[in-house]
Amino acid sequence: MGRILIATSSASFAAATAVAAYVGYLRMFTGFLGTDDEGYILIALRSFLSGHALYDKVVLAYGPFFFEIFGLLGALGVSFDNDSGRFVTLAVWLAMALVAGVAVFVFTRNLALGLCVHLITFATASLTSEPMHPGGLLSFLLIGIAAVALISSGRWLGPWPFFVIGALTAAAILTKINVGGFAAISIAFACVLTFPHLLGAGRYG
Repeated sequence: MGRILIATSSASFAAATAVAAYVGYLRMFTGFLGTDDEGYILIALRSFLSGHALYDKVVLAYGPFFFEIFGLLGALGVSFDNDSGRFVTLAVWLAMALVAGVAVFVFTRNLALGLCVHLITFATASLTSEPMHPGGLLSFLLIGIAAVALISSGRWLGPWPFFVIGALTAAAILTKINVGGFAAISIAFACVLTFPHLLGAGRYG
């Protein structure tokens, strides 16, 4: 891509993200939720950061990766209360929309299409109903898997896409095993279709 296209696309995605951030902030910090999943998850995270053992003193039906990634944020000084939790959720929401849009743009070289995917992903993947829920992190991981596959499609970029997809899939499994498991099955199926010799290796090797 030429420098002008890179500059134009970067400015366009930055502007779209800024608009999405403003809209997301208004949606994230207004309204009242009838359920308290947000508080339930925040209490579990704060207990984990206080040194309580997972699945013993901290009861939450999600895998350890969710706790470790937010534990890292806690180590950086994020105090998990309602405000900071919603800001973290907003950041995840914006990141997943941006990754989806940029991946489509890189694959198609169509800036308008990439921006549309960016905004549609942001509009349809709202995380305001359950802030801090692991579903937001899972969505980001799954979109990341699809983005890496899309960007590397039709070109050889070395082994790094396979490593990244494997790492993201492992993170998804360690966040919610059924969702990550389905992702792993889908990736294995795609690999067999893309590299037919893998099926033969599995039979005879």
